[in-house]
Amino acid sequence: MPSDGRVYPHTALVLTWFQLKKRQRFAVHGSLPGNASAARGSEAIAPRLQEDFPGDPAETDGSAKGRTVPIRTTYERKGALYYMTRSIQNKGLYLALVSQLNKLARHNRQGSFRTKDRYYEACKRFCGYLADEYHLQKLSNISGKHLVGYVLYLQEHRKSASTIKTDLAAIRFFHDKMSNPKYALPTNSELGVELERRRFGGVDRTWSTEEFNHMLGKALAAERWDYILALYLARYAGLRIHECFRMDTAAAEQALREQAVTVKGKGGKIRTVPINEQIAIALRRQLVRTPRGNKLLVPDDMPTDQAIHRLQLFIAAHRSSIQVKSDPPLTFHGLRHTFAAEKYEELMDKGMGALDAHFTVSRLLGHERADVTNVYLASLSAKDMKDKH
Repeated sequence: MPSDGRVYPHTALVLTWFQLKKRQRFAVHGSLPGNASAARGSEAIAPRLQEDFPGDPAETDGSAKGRTVPIRTTYERKGALYYMTRSIQNKGLYLALVSQLNKLARHNRQGSFRTKDRYYEACKRFCGYLADEYHLQKLSNISGKHLVGYVLYLQEHRKSASTIKTDLAAIRFFHDKMSNPKYALPTNSELGVELERRRFGGVDRTWSTEEFNHMLGKALAAERWDYILALYLARYAGLRIHECFRMDTAAAEQALREQAVTVKGKGGKIRTVPINEQIAIALRRQLVRTPRGNKLLVPDDMPTDQAIHRLQLFIAAHRSSIQVKSDPPLTFHGLRHTFAAEKYEELMDKGMGALDAHFTVSRLLGHERADVTNVYLASLSAKDMKDKH
């Protein structure tokens, strides 16, 4: 640097280059600026491969049980990667595989944020397994033997059937994104290993009429007409919480014209569900309060996920004073269970056969598998369900 204290352009460029390299070095080695203690031993930033397999994301009420806190900044992401690799022997191979995975994930536009996050984390764990057990260098070289080994590994570590099947779905999802994979992956039935059937708890999560009316009263007292509409949509149309909050004025007007609401659910499945008079009245009232083109239940200055979270907090704040039974706690998703059980009984009372009633409820919920629909019908007695199949 000149003695007069001036910094010439080429000198400034060199200094900038050194600053960038210093930041990269901080990120790679986990020394996050302003958080030196984290670099020295905190392992809470990210799950370690063999210690924390987050469970399946709960469709039920948006809870984050078993899931890590979202990692947002570049420093945090690279710091998390550093801590995760501490339990992996072949870190170089692991990082190379994750780099290939990142290229696939970067161009992925399919699925919700939640699904994309779940699938990405599952494949990242798979990369750790491939690096240590097979010393694999290219993700495009994975084959059936790798899937079989991974299933056995997960079963050995007592992972649930649900987690294993979701992880396999994630691996196949990213495998389909590869431009030139070396092998075609076998289906679950072709793997040659026994996959435990998913176990569903059969827990009665329905709301009683008394509980529902009391929650409506709480929303009415708070003048939360938007919450009243959401509660109606879940109880009488079986909508998921994100399906309610996705509805805009155009969709509401269409629903009033057709006396049915059309929604795009999980996996992009589109279904149409009839609406009753309670929903129609609540829709008309909310349309009056909502500017044309806006979402019915989301204020202009608020992200959708925050609006959803506030409704969940509202229910959590009041359920202790209205809940009749102590367990399980009332959740918004429990209203879907209520819809399913009531619709099934209504169809049976009208003379529909049990199998047809079960299929109709499954279609209205946006599900295709009988065992999943059975979860929603857990409140019904065995006698009501005995001739279903």
